[in-house]
Amino acid sequence: MLWSEALDYLHDRNKELADAIRQVELIGEIPVDETEVAKLAEALGMSSQYLRLYPHAFAVMLVSVARYDYDSEFWPHVSKKVGRVLKPSDQREFGEQFEGYLEREKLATFRHLIRDEGALRFLAPILAHAIVPRALVPQFMEKAIWPAIQRGDYSAEAIQQRFTTQPPAFTARPVVRFILHGGSVARDVIERSISYAVAVTRGEDDQPDLPAWFCEAIRTWVVTRPLAGRQPRLSYGHRRLTPVLKYDSVYCRVTVELPYSDGDRGERWEVGMPGTGISYTLAAWDEAWRRTSHARVAELEHPFDTLQVTLRSGDDVLMERHYAGLRKQWPAMFFDARTGRFVPSAGTVTGTEWYLLRRTDSQLTASPPGTLRVLEELGAPLGSWDGYTVERVEAPGATKLTITLPTADATWWLEGAGLAELAGGRVAGDPHPARVRAAHGPDDLGHREALPGPVLAPVTEAVRPRRGWHRPAPAGSPRRPRPPARPPGSAPARLDRRC
Repeated sequence: MLWSEALDYLHDRNKELADAIRQVELIGEIPVDETEVAKLAEALGMSSQYLRLYPHAFAVMLVSVARYDYDSEFWPHVSKKVGRVLKPSDQREFGEQFEGYLEREKLATFRHLIRDEGALRFLAPILAHAIVPRALVPQFMEKAIWPAIQRGDYSAEAIQQRFTTQPPAFTARPVVRFILHGGSVARDVIERSISYAVAVTRGEDDQPDLPAWFCEAIRTWVVTRPLAGRQPRLSYGHRRLTPVLKYDSVYCRVTVELPYSDGDRGERWEVGMPGTGISYTLAAWDEAWRRTSHARVAELEHPFDTLQVTLRSGDDVLMERHYAGLRKQWPAMFFDARTGRFVPSAGTVTGTEWYLLRRTDSQLTASPPGTLRVLEELGAPLGSWDGYTVERVEAPGATKLTITLPTADATWWLEGAGLAELAGGRVAGDPHPARVRAAHGPDDLGHREALPGPVLAPVTEAVRPRRGWHRPAPAGSPRRPRPPARPPGSAPARLDRRC
């Protein structure tokens, strides 16, 4: 490629990529094939000045190399693409340029991984923006997607819960991190991957909204998987839904939704709070005409350290979920303000607005000061939640939240400064769509000893809005009336204390 050709190509392509960057949250979402990656790398390798002159092309090139070529080695592949050996000083220059680019474009920087888990400063964000590198797709399929298909449990949240409580042995650390910390991006990739893998197994020509290279990697794995000649143990007709822990803002109560089962009529849900002696059982099956929704709603009337929900048929355990509640190192519970869903303590709290359940003798502050707003005070949930309160709060510009107790403090870090409010979709002076932040609590992953070698940073921040944002109520809006003691026409599950 001649110098003049390289300059013309980089100038035009950089302008196109600048527009594409504004439409995505992760750089890996931009469709770029391997031929174009090679062309970009060749042109950018002609001069080190091009890194600063054409930043969009440079960032897309780096992430695309990670996407297609990463195999526990990264910089040797970049050296091969750009046509020159990258010394440690060159690698640092590339990394600093990419780091500065993420800050200028207000993209996810993943600094909390470097701070909390010892992830590599320059490699971690590059791999994270690549989502799932091609070399890791077989691990992704073997450990996450295929077991879910075999069990007939196609829920992405169920896979995340399974990896939280019992991560499969010998799973590559980057795959575990992506599934646990990927948030909505991970859930979207998981569900589309399941859909496509099932279609390949059935021999159907289903093309999900996934990159062509990703679909090809999935197809290759499914077709050439071990024991491919045997009949796969798939469940197409009966798809199990997982229980959902939620805060019901209408009736001001903490609930768990227990999906109805269309299988054996003897199936039952067992809900227990280990260490408290509180447990109860509910039938998982009911006549279709009696069902008013897809799930039976059970009210949780007592605070809990751990909530255990089990689906049983006779003595067989069909499904089991554990939810971390109010613990010494996690003295609050976050519920998404748009959906009411609980966000586990071992994951992330996405969004700018939450229902926050905390003790009444605690104090909530944010840094920088003035970035936290309490939109609504809802009081104690229904039941025996004396000493606790729920508030609807938002912190669009905060970097961390702190809950101060008489005995200790707990801090949740919020990644990304100057992020847009969900209501407006943009902030003043920011040409980009709203970025979704992540709050990080004192979970177990934050205290693990950092492992040597390159690792994939978990995707924790970026989720592109797909179905529209819920518009929060304006500050100062009248508080909703207190609901009746019991929801009309429903009776809460009775709790039996067992010594």
